[in-house]
Parts: sequence; structure tokens; C-alpha cells
Amino acid sequence: MSIFPRHVSAGDNVIIHVKMMNLSSVCLPVSLDTYIQNKDRGSKKWIVREGFFLLPPAEDGKEGVVERYFSVATDGKMPLGRYDCFTSIKYLDRKSMSLTKKDDHFFLEEITISVEGSSIILKNSSPVAAGVKIYRIGGSATKKIRGLGKIKFPRVGFLYAVYANNSILT
Repeated sequence: MSIFPRHVSAGDNVIIHVKMMNLSSVCLPVSLDTYIQNKDRGSKKWIVREGFFLLPPAEDGKEGVVERYFSVATDGKMPLGRYDCFTSIKYLDRKSMSLTKKDDHFFLEEITISVEGSSIILKNSSPVAAGVKIYRIGGSATKKIRGLGKIKFPRVGFLYAVYANNSILT
């Protein structure tokens, strides 16, 4: 499985790619379950529940493959933070979890910008750390803002900042 992009802001779509392989010489019926969960905020959303697929048989030394792409729309109602993706495939009398489960996650982020006198303040509204790239006249720098934290820097020379999936702050 792969998930992209990994860092998004509300309104962005996340794509979940699931690849199923059949190494046997017969067509294999499978049932797919996939959901996302923000454990910190108690949020769970089903993407596919008991999706039925037929995996083609392996031929000429190559496994039979079915690939599916599922789009997850984020919005202002979804809690901010880390979303883990859980995928299981049922076939015959077996159940297998995603082989990449430790990497199956994405982050829903929100950073706000404000001006206080001669300073710029970037505030992370998410409970997990978020990266932001700050562009200034003459260069740029990437900063991490801790969960629910903020950073402050001089307004002089500031152009804009970028976070998540190219969300721009000015």
C-alpha cells in the first residue's frame, strides 16, 4: 500500500493505493477492508468495507495483480492529526494485513499566520508536529512547529510560507 500525499490540509484529497497479488495458478476471490483512524481524536472512517475482487492467476512466472486507488476527501470536520490506514484482505480462510502497515499513515495539518507588530507568528493547530518552509528575500528555511505550538520571527524580508500539500500562507 502507498499513501500520497503524506501531509495535507483540510480540503485536500489523499490517495490510498492498494496492490493485491496472487501467486497461485487459479483465480482467487478476495474481500478487502480499508479504513483510516485518528486514534488521538477517536475518529474512524471506512474507505472500503468488504470490497470484492477477483485476482487473476499467476502466468508465465508473473503474479496476478489487481491495483486500486481510493480517494479520501478531507474537510474541516475531520480532526487534525495523524491518520493511520488499516487494510486487510480476506481470501480462502485467511486474513492478511497490509505488509506496509507501519508506514500506512498521513497527517492532516493546519497552520495559521498572524502579524504582531514587527513579527510573524505561525501557529500549528494540529496535535502533531508539522513542517513549514519559510521563504524570505534571499533564501528559505524549513522549520518544524511542535504540536499545538507556534514560532515567531521578524517580519522584515518575509515573502510567504508553505506547508502540507503546498498550502501557502501570506
